[in-house]
Amino acid sequence: MTEPLTVESYSALAPIYDEVMMHVDYHAWAIYISELIHEFCPGGSTMLELGCGTGSLALFLTDLVDLQYAGFDSSEAMIHQARLKSETRTDPTDVQFYVDDFLGFSCRSSFDVGLLLYDGLNYLQHPADVVTLLENSRRCMHPDSILIFDVSTPANSIKNAEYFEDYGKGDDFSYYRTSEYDREARLHRTTFQVTTDEGVFVEEHVQRAFSRAEVLDFVDQADLVCLAALDDFSTLDADDNSERIHFVVRRKQ
Repeated sequence: MTEPLTVESYSALAPIYDEVMMHVDYHAWAIYISELIHEFCPGGSTMLELGCGTGSLALFLTDLVDLQYAGFDSSEAMIHQARLKSETRTDPTDVQFYVDDFLGFSCRSSFDVGLLLYDGLNYLQHPADVVTLLENSRRCMHPDSILIFDVSTPANSIKNAEYFEDYGKGDDFSYYRTSEYDREARLHRTTFQVTTDEGVFVEEHVQRAFSRAEVLDFVDQADLVCLAALDDFSTLDADDNSERIHFVVRRKQ
């Protein structure tokens, strides 16, 4: 039996990520985000996505909003997949993907719309890091810019324990996913075991669940103001029972 090899997050997962995440309706997500953009930043022309992954959301979203798109991720393997997908577009140059550090990313230019979605912020386990990320984002924003980000809350991990184990396979791979949630530390730990022709690889992903009140405090510390905190994919105000919250923030005037 092949001994599993522990590897960096998203290194073994990247080539099969889109198949593993086939249950995610990126088109519906893009529609929701496009509606927020039209409401809160109707005159925008540029968009930057932090933690863009394999670019699935970007390729749907850029068909719905007329904004010049750029996205980065700290994983070279994920960006490689994003670039491969962008090459199939009629105009591959209308999206740009690059590698950058999640916390210390460089501000190449200001953006009108910033995005950080699908639990990206939850990978920051320390409150100070969340504030740093928001402060860095603020430096890339002008007074009319908005940043849209989502957060997975403790309620999400507590209410969805039945989905903590998952198995799947494709033509040349299989994976086994297990999760556990530490309520006291509010850490959600997910382990992937990926089997391919090249071997068996193990990745561990650790995220911290944050409450609505905590995130609003982080936003304030970063000298930003919250325009909306929305329950899941709705226009309703989020509360302590919300499992996912979409925040729309802007620089304080």
